[in-house]
Amino acid sequence: MNYSRAVYNLSQYSVKKNAVEFSGVNGKIKAEVFREGVYSIDFQFDSYPVPNSSQEISEIFFSSELKKESEMKEPSFSKIIESDKEYHLYQGANEFVFRKDTGLLSIFQDKQLVHGGQIGTNDTVIPHYPLRIVGKYGNDMLARFNFKLDDDDRFYGLGDKTGSLNRRGRFFRMYNRDSLGYQASISDPLYKSVPFFIKHNPEKHIYTGILFPVPVVKSIDLGKESPYYFSAEIVGGPYSYIVITGTSAWEILDKYTWLTGRPTLPPLYTFGFLGSSMNYTEPDKAAELVSRYFDNIEKYNIPCEGFYFSSGYVKADNGERYTFMWNKKKFPDPEGAIRKYCKRGYHIACNIKPGFLITHPLYKELDEKGYFLKDKDGNSIREYYWGNDASFIDFNNPDALSWWKKMLTDKIFAYGISGVWNDNNELELEDLSLPVQKIRSGYPVRMARAAWEASKEFYPQKRPWVISRSGGIGLQKYARTWTGDNVSDWESMKYNILMGMGLGLSGIPYYGHDIGGFYGEKPDTKQFIRWCQTAVFQPRFVIHSWNEDGNPTEIWSYPESIDVLRELVEIHYEFMPYIYNTAIEASLSGLPMERPLSLMFPESKNIKQDSVHYMFGEDILVLSAVNMNQDSITVSLPEGTRWKDSDSQEMYNGGQSITIEYPYRGVRYLVREGSILFTSPGCRKLDTGFFKKLRISILPLKNHVFSRVYREDNGEDTFSTGSYNQYKITVDYRDTIGEISIIKEKSTLKSANLTREVELILPDNYEYVLTDALTPDLAAYNKLKLINIPDTLNLGFRLKEE
Repeated sequence: MNYSRAVYNLSQYSVKKNAVEFSGVNGKIKAEVFREGVYSIDFQFDSYPVPNSSQEISEIFFSSELKKESEMKEPSFSKIIESDKEYHLYQGANEFVFRKDTGLLSIFQDKQLVHGGQIGTNDTVIPHYPLRIVGKYGNDMLARFNFKLDDDDRFYGLGDKTGSLNRRGRFFRMYNRDSLGYQASISDPLYKSVPFFIKHNPEKHIYTGILFPVPVVKSIDLGKESPYYFSAEIVGGPYSYIVITGTSAWEILDKYTWLTGRPTLPPLYTFGFLGSSMNYTEPDKAAELVSRYFDNIEKYNIPCEGFYFSSGYVKADNGERYTFMWNKKKFPDPEGAIRKYCKRGYHIACNIKPGFLITHPLYKELDEKGYFLKDKDGNSIREYYWGNDASFIDFNNPDALSWWKKMLTDKIFAYGISGVWNDNNELELEDLSLPVQKIRSGYPVRMARAAWEASKEFYPQKRPWVISRSGGIGLQKYARTWTGDNVSDWESMKYNILMGMGLGLSGIPYYGHDIGGFYGEKPDTKQFIRWCQTAVFQPRFVIHSWNEDGNPTEIWSYPESIDVLRELVEIHYEFMPYIYNTAIEASLSGLPMERPLSLMFPESKNIKQDSVHYMFGEDILVLSAVNMNQDSITVSLPEGTRWKDSDSQEMYNGGQSITIEYPYRGVRYLVREGSILFTSPGCRKLDTGFFKKLRISILPLKNHVFSRVYREDNGEDTFSTGSYNQYKITVDYRDTIGEISIIKEKSTLKSANLTREVELILPDNYEYVLTDALTPDLAAYNKLKLINIPDTLNLGFRLKEE
């Protein structure tokens, strides 16, 4: 090989605050501490310097609080030891060992190898340098990282990748693509490429996160090329990666979202049922069709929070779509129409595209002002886009960014519109020589940030509602998402569940799928019911379609099953306190809302990696029927706990496989023993998170103490600064008589006179122990009714006597 393309023979080092920099032949290797368990490894080549612009592009990937927190805590390596062949660095429970001859890094956590190490043996003809420059790619250098691969390593994350939840044995291209009608089992790439993954070795109980926070990651190979190593290809630098160590997948995600930004909590109503279809805004009578949609919602008594406007509202008479230019034939009075929808109690989000066709009425003006992305000669880039050539807004240009935010204000928010739906923002540029290739991965994130900031400026007291189809590192700071233009078939239904969990393991917890499928033939009744059953426990319940016959897929498209489908929406609303609390938890820690059983219960050997059954939050095991003519499901129950069937009330021991019927009605799920569920029976509108009726259902676990946190707010305020309550509910069942305690931990609620019906429910075979504070008037054996959640409460319970 050309040895100028690797950094090796490390001979000296220097310490700079929280970093150690090793000098060797051809360059340097720098190890930096962000906090305990979060480390940057950066290779700097003498012959291949990285321009400052590449470093600046990468800033969008990180949390805005990162630098401030790091400077405040000043983490560093506690000790450095040099031997003849190695350098040893120590930080917390982690030891870093750099080989002098090759620069190879091994990281040990509590003396166990968790990252790196020698690949193969000295006799194996495979890479022995951790990073090599392997050639040119376009105008830049192409570098390749190689890392040791163990037999039992599993990989999770990378964005909305198709197929198996475990990415082991696959090769992924890491750029974003408009993927209409993708095959959910194999297509690659799709809309969101996140060069972050969790490596889990269940046999060794190892969890490691790897992030490549660089502008261009060309590909990631997780063992397809070789059983000895996995690899990543980087274009143009920085030639760096970040290692995250921890003891669980959830700790890795907590540190990852600390690093790249906590998920922004969307408004409560965005977790409800919303409508959408291209078939509403494409025709000339679009305003009437949207009104008719809400008429049907009310006619069939279906809970609903609003509607996603597809781009037909800006489709001109020539068939081309002009961003921000409302078609006045379809909407003669856009603001008036929107205000009417809002007055009826609905929220609207509008589809926005960053590409401006060359026939757009504003194209010439924007081109002359320099608001579009440029080629190397300074001319606006043109690329085919939605039926014509187009140029794309440059969100790195401060003037273009200000103009964009003003247009969002004047043409969207000022009309009463709540949400911005960023679409077709993958920035597909085929010319590899374009300098702006380096901003592709961050482009949808910058676009999302622009919408988020514009919303905050217009609605300063409200949480922004931003939706983005495309994304990368840091998208979660500004937007929620969905899995794009899926197909109306059984395969998509199944693999969309796995894709969603993959997004959650990529630090993006707020997602969903086009229920019923976006593209293809309209699903038959049984398939559509199954689609809607999967949506009950999802962060997004939206039926979205594009049907060539002009008739959108809707609940009332199946008149014989309207009651069944309405009930599924109602169940979704009934569980909204639980769903919303799971969402709040995600915003605080990066914890996914949908959690794979294999990572939730890693000690359970009977759990399949690609199970479509999963945990929603801490306590509900969601069961999924995703195959044609499937009338029952088989699930392997995690070991170490018992599970209660929500339908039959039967208790099942963990560690076994059970088969239960799954009718085309209702939703099947199991509840873990030692759980607390929050529901709101009869809930039909999400105008506040202070639910008018709150039911707290406890499933005791003998000889254990467990607790849950319940948070509530008005559904729109910034949660950390707005009006909210936080309660901790603890169940101590170590004695014959158990104890339930409630304590209000935090409160900024300005209105102290919050009155609503609260029920505290135990299973039928339990009863409360009556005391002076708990009279028979207040308790009916296992049910306690209150007019609010008390600031403090302690009460006993026991098994009923036979």
